[in-house]
Amino acid sequence: MQKKLIVLGSTGSIGRQTLSVVERWPKNFSITGLAAGTNINLLEEQARKFKPYMVSLDDKNGARLLKERLADTNIKVLAGEEGLLEVTLSNDADWIVNALVGFRGLKPTVLALEEGKNIALANKETLVAGGELVMGLAEKKGLEIAPIDSEHSAVFQCLQG
Repeated sequence: MQKKLIVLGSTGSIGRQTLSVVERWPKNFSITGLAAGTNINLLEEQARKFKPYMVSLDDKNGARLLKERLADTNIKVLAGEEGLLEVTLSNDADWIVNALVGFRGLKPTVLALEEGKNIALANKETLVAGGELVMGLAEKKGLEIAPIDSEHSAVFQCLQG
């Protein structure tokens, strides 16, 4: 069965690596949402390639331009934190890949867990700032938090034996 993913931080290193995996195994994965900071050109390219339902760009002026560029598609273009959160909560994704930079990843992670979505987490600040809350929510809801950044993935693997 195909896993549906939302990638937060899609234009960064881990976001690009995630999309590379999806591109290699299109029968296993699909992209339903993308969110990025300011890289309008790369987000447009990703949107055209993966055809998500919606995308969000932090930069509101850039989002207006992106909306014009994607006018020939059915992709909804959003902006700012509101857009990021709407992408996070918008659809039936199985997994949220949180590759956002800094503490900005905490709120989308909490909201995604509250909505019953599993998290592939590359954002260690989320655990630093809200580890007890995030882990408690995941446990309460029976959800997975899979570390995908090299540092905390290595620690996770060591703890697993």
